[in-house]
Amino acid sequence: MKFTLDTNILIHKGRNDDIWKHVKETYFSKGVKNFGIISFAAQAEVRAFAKKLKWGKPKLEQLEKLLSQLDIVHSDAKHLEKFYIQIDNYSQNQHKSLSLPTKLTARNMGKNDLWIAATAAVYNAPLISTDRDFQHLDNVFLSLRYIDTDQIRNPK
Repeated sequence: MKFTLDTNILIHKGRNDDIWKHVKETYFSKGVKNFGIISFAAQAEVRAFAKKLKWGKPKLEQLEKLLSQLDIVHSDAKHLEKFYIQIDNYSQNQHKSLSLPTKLTARNMGKNDLWIAATAAVYNAPLISTDRDFQHLDNVFLSLRYIDTDQIRNPK
């Protein structure tokens, strides 16, 4: 099975923290034939994040090793723009045939998040994220594997 990785998951890999260990054990353990894909936007976003925080050579090498193992989906991929537009319209409650549930209000998603969500939708690859900003898309455009970082860091 393939999974789409959100930028925050890539950042956790660079940090090699408990969140990354949870993702690795849950979705990419040895013997399991799962693989990851990412949006070109997530790739650029994580590299910009690493540069801004002045990650050292070991973290950067870990990150680049991970990126080399992932399929990176570019903006010219078939149907990507169509899903980007649909997800943006849905999020703003302006979609022609889909409405947000009444308990939710319209929202503007970040442009990189739209590309990441569109990638997950096009490839029907569940999105792994620690970001709640994708929850309104779950079971509409994509399948979200939300990771609650508080539960991982502070198990009850």
